[in-house]
Amino acid sequence: MSYGARITADFGRKERRSAALRGLGDIDPRPEIGAFFNANLTSNLTLNSAVRYGSGNNRNGLLLDLGAGWNTRISPSLQFSATVATTWSNNRYAQDYFGITKEQAVNSGYAEFAPGPGLRDVRLGTSVIYRMNPKWSLVGSLVYSELIGDARNSPIVRQKGSLSSVIALGYNF
Repeated sequence: MSYGARITADFGRKERRSAALRGLGDIDPRPEIGAFFNANLTSNLTLNSAVRYGSGNNRNGLLLDLGAGWNTRISPSLQFSATVATTWSNNRYAQDYFGITKEQAVNSGYAEFAPGPGLRDVRLGTSVIYRMNPKWSLVGSLVYSELIGDARNSPIVRQKGSLSSVIALGYNF
C-alpha cells in the first residue's frame, strides 16, 4: 500500500494550437494539488487511485483517476504489465475543457454545449521492461485512450481516441 500528497501540472490549452479551438480562449497552466492511494491486492495486481484539484479557468476543476494494473516477470530480465484506467471529472473541468459557453458560441460558431460531470475517458496500456544489467533498463509502453460520455460528444473533439508510445532508457542509481 502507498499513499500521499501530490502536486501535478495542468498544462492548460492555447486556442492558437488548433483550428477547432479558435474563439474558445486559452486555459492557463495551473498547479493541481491532490492525493494518491495505491493498494497491492496480490504480488501481480495493483489498484491505483488519485484525486487532482485546481485545473481549468477558475482553478476548480476536479479529476479522479481509478485504475488497475497487472504485471508479471517473464524471465529474470523481462517484465510485462497491462493496465486499465478511467478518469472522472467534475462539471467545472468538463465545462472548461469540453463545453461551449454562450460567449464562446458567438466567438467560435459552435452551438452552446454544457457537459456534466462524469467519466471523461478510459485507457488501456501495456509496457515491457528489459533489464539489461543491474544498472540499465530499456522500457517500452503503449497506451490507448478513448474519450467517453459528454467529453466524447463535445463539438470541439476531432479525435475520439489516441495512441501514445514511449521508449525510454532507465538508469538505477
